[in-house]
Amino acid sequence: MKPIPFIEKLNLVHYRSIRSQEILFDNPTVFVGRNSSGKSNILDSLAFLADCMRMPLTAAFEFRGGRTRVMHASLDAAISGFYLQLQIDVRLGRGSHERGQYSLSIGSSTDGVFVSQEKCNIATKDNRKFWFNRTRSEFESNFGSVLPQLDEKALLLPIIGGLKQVTPLFAALAGLQVFAFDPGAIREGVESDDGRTLYSNGANVANVLDRLASKDEFILQRVAELLSPIVPGISEVSVTTTGDKKYLSIGQLSRSSKLQGRVFHPLSAMSDGTLRVLALIVAVLQQPSPTLMAFEEPESTIHPGALTTVSELIHAAARRSQIIVSTHSPDFLDSEWIDDDNIRMVTWNDGCTSVAKLGKTSVAAIRQHLMSPGELLRANALDAASPDPSEHNPELSEATIA
Repeated sequence: MKPIPFIEKLNLVHYRSIRSQEILFDNPTVFVGRNSSGKSNILDSLAFLADCMRMPLTAAFEFRGGRTRVMHASLDAAISGFYLQLQIDVRLGRGSHERGQYSLSIGSSTDGVFVSQEKCNIATKDNRKFWFNRTRSEFESNFGSVLPQLDEKALLLPIIGGLKQVTPLFAALAGLQVFAFDPGAIREGVESDDGRTLYSNGANVANVLDRLASKDEFILQRVAELLSPIVPGISEVSVTTTGDKKYLSIGQLSRSSKLQGRVFHPLSAMSDGTLRVLALIVAVLQQPSPTLMAFEEPESTIHPGALTTVSELIHAAARRSQIIVSTHSPDFLDSEWIDDDNIRMVTWNDGCTSVAKLGKTSVAAIRQHLMSPGELLRANALDAASPDPSEHNPELSEATIA
């Protein structure tokens, strides 16, 4: 059975390189495009939404360099009233009736960003519907007597996320995980934390792995097995605690007369590719499995011979979570589990990022086994479907639940 996507649709207006775009998701969804086409911005919009659920709205902007770095280039930073719009449609359960839709519109003034509008619609499996509509300082809902204190500079959903009517949607959005692994950050590590969630850059990989090992005595052995195609002679993965930090090391068998037996190497001695694969392994082994995981160019700095391992790891994760990947690797695109309807072409046209399914020519070539997706990409022949002009209207539709 094909995995059901968690995110079904995302509408973005004025987010970084995206002026106005509707994006349809599958499981997996693979974004393919040239450098600077906007693939990272699509994934970052999901990270931005998750950050908005976990931190103050202004902090989510400042984390990205401020509102001028987040707004689309067509907007004049000096113009008051800048707005960013986002609308996401999600499936909250396995049933067809459990769905949620959340939308927000962010304005700007000399005092900073403010919430212009925020809407939430939830349909439960027993056909009940809950909703709220917040317009700046005005609020209405069918929650009964709930009357929250509104702050124009704060989103409402994170504040009322504990209410049983909206908890499923809030938890789902707050739990979105977007990864762009940074080998330098992984080598440096971080102070010990609870290890419940892997950081987007992978820096707390030792903490997460230590927590997994406390619940599963065979997890370190499993990690070593998964790393074996990458690290020759690997015998063991271990986590130790020194002071306020946890350290992960990798043991290799040595045939040297001076170093007979196992030799342990700290992460500081590991290659970038090894660290990226290690972080990927730990990400997909997280328990409970995240609802969604997005990986930015997981093939980066990894030897082509190890790409099969990376592909198999992501494939396994797609059975438990929705998977989103950005890539420009023909070899990864040729993974057997990626169909033509999983691929989205990301292009840069007239100063804007455009996203579309594959064009008819590419789909026909793939389905008739004339060329694979990777071969089409190598030949620069992977084309996108013609855009729908209605998708470029910079106003989102009214939030509804089908």
